[in-house]
Amino acid sequence: RDLEKQIPSLRSRVSELTQVTTGIPVQLRSKCIQGAQKMQTRLTEATKKLAPLKNFKAHFKERSEAKKETESLQTSLSEVELEVEKVSMMLTLSSQIQMCEEELELSERLLKEAQTSLQKWNVDIVKRSPR
Repeated sequence: RDLEKQIPSLRSRVSELTQVTTGIPVQLRSKCIQGAQKMQTRLTEATKKLAPLKNFKAHFKERSEAKKETESLQTSLSEVELEVEKVSMMLTLSSQIQMCEEELELSERLLKEAQTSLQKWNVDIVKRSPR
């Protein structure tokens, strides 16, 4: 960061040095201008090397946020899967034995909860997806 902040001031100093050479002898002026050009080249190279580092920070932050979103979605999907598994177990049980009224109501409630959770998860996926 420090180098990145210093580059504009260094560029202006090189430019100032080039302008100051107007009042000095030609041979010395050419050496000064060559030195200024070398400095300008070095500053350009430093800027090129810094550019990917600026992008890396932004990309790293994006990847980190995407990872958090993915983990959140995986957690909520696991919860939905658990509810669906409960319904599946109740349906399997109902096909094997005669269920009482309370068990049927419980099964229906579990099924509605699973459907609601699945719908919420689906809406959440749609909201989070890039457009």
